Amino acid sequence: MGLCSPIAQLSDSDTQDGASEAALKAIADFLRDVAKYSPPNYYRMWNIDVDGEKRTCIDFGSHTEFFYTYPAVL
Repeated sequence: MGLCSPIAQLSDSDTQDGASEAALKAIADFLRDVAKYSPPNYYRMWNIDVDGEKRTCIDFGSHTEFFYTYPAVL
C-alpha cells in the first residue's frame, strides 16, 4: 500500500450500509472537488487485511489508485 491520506471521518455509529454510502459519497466529493475527476462510472470494493486490520479497498475506475476505509465497510 502506498501513501495514504485521510479524506473523511465516518461516524462509529453508522450502520454498515450507512458507512459504505458515506464512504462512497466522500470519495465522489473528493474526486470532483479536489482531484477534478469526473464522477466515477462504477466502484469495485473488496475487503483486504493490512497489518492485521480489516479494511475495504475501493477502486473508482482507475485500476491503479484506490481508496481504503478503516474499519472495513463491507
